[in-house]
Amino acid sequence: MIRLTVRGIPPSVNHYRGLNRRTGRFYVRPAAIGFKADVAHVLAGRQMPKAKAYLVESVIYLPKGKRGDADNFNKVILDALQTAGAFTNDSRAKRVETEVRRDWLNPRTEITISVFDPTPNPKSR
Repeated sequence: MIRLTVRGIPPSVNHYRGLNRRTGRFYVRPAAIGFKADVAHVLAGRQMPKAKAYLVESVIYLPKGKRGDADNFNKVILDALQTAGAFTNDSRAKRVETEVRRDWLNPRTEITISVFDPTPNPKSR
């Protein structure tokens, strides 16, 4: 299991990429690049063991005046974890739980990654 606390919050998926009107190509916006760099710095080379599925839980503490839908933060968080090397492919995040709270004085993102076993327990039936 890996637990991270990243200072700041991820940009919404609506502000993740932009379109260069001159070339017609998409690019990753500076806020997303900065969040990815922050995740890589906090992760500091730690990796999850190889597994078929992962559970990614995140709690995003928004500052005063900031809004956001919980589901719009997931793309940036998962891409940042993959880029930082926490796991090889973010498609292995089979369960993603996101909660949004308020903390005016200390906006941050808390992320927990653990191995996920999607098979039901036969003894619990």
